[in-house]
Amino acid sequence: MAEFGVGPGTTVIASTLTFIATVGPAVHRGATPVFIDSDPATGTISIPLLDQALRDLSRRPALVIAADIYGQCCDYEALERVGCKRRGEGRAFACSNPGGRKENPFGRLHE
Repeated sequence: MAEFGVGPGTTVIASTLTFIATVGPAVHRGATPVFIDSDPATGTISIPLLDQALRDLSRRPALVIAADIYGQCCDYEALERVGCKRRGEGRAFACSNPGGRKENPFGRLHE
């Protein structure tokens, strides 16, 4: 978390359908979690709602944690379109995907 600048005064975005350990370390470091509703079809983070949240937040989040869940993979191409690689503002994506079949192009921060 420290590598991404997560700390007091920063925000971390995560899906509503997640486990406490997804945002727990960020909260422990003093960050404020912002939860984005899940896509009802996949259970992963809703890309349209994430895009809107990124536009609405007054400060860019330190980290967006898009967790794969129950073998359902996030839409990484869509995450790239709305996320860190395009905007280059210090965000990254993490993934936890037991049973998933698609490799996370943003790299794994935890398993």
